[in-house]
Amino acid sequence: MNRPPVEERASVPPTASYSSRIAGVGSVSVLRGRRAVIAKLGLDPHWQGALDFARNLRDAGMEVIYLGQATADEVVAATRQSKPVVVALSSLAGTHLKECPVMLAGLRGAGLDDVAVVLDGRVPAAHVPRLTALGIDAVFSSGSAFTDKVRRVAELVGSARRELLE
Repeated sequence: MNRPPVEERASVPPTASYSSRIAGVGSVSVLRGRRAVIAKLGLDPHWQGALDFARNLRDAGMEVIYLGQATADEVVAATRQSKPVVVALSSLAGTHLKECPVMLAGLRGAGLDDVAVVLDGRVPAAHVPRLTALGIDAVFSSGSAFTDKVRRVAELVGSARRELLE
């Protein structure tokens, strides 16, 4: 797939203040001004969940780089180039057990294992332990409350930031 460099793709700048939807989520200030890369794994044609997640993180003050459909290599390249604190993946097509290990290996190989990785989508509960063992930091099922997703991303970013300061 020939894709333009990340800087030529859609980048949603952070908002000046929290939207009323995010205002009730505590401790998200750690996200303000930080970057997130959002992608749909493989050939997943479903886009609404990824866009909603992007919008929620943007409303929490993050700069969101939305890749759309992307291969593992494209996610790794975008992560290397844009230096996000979190990579958020969306999967409704059921390819997460095939795509996530490849992408995580690529991140590790590129020395990017300090970036939090979360997965959102139609993920059977039986797959969650395997995904977390591989290195996915959080798995959200379809229909998870956006406040829960944003709060968990803030916790992951906050704990990584604390580790760097120690």
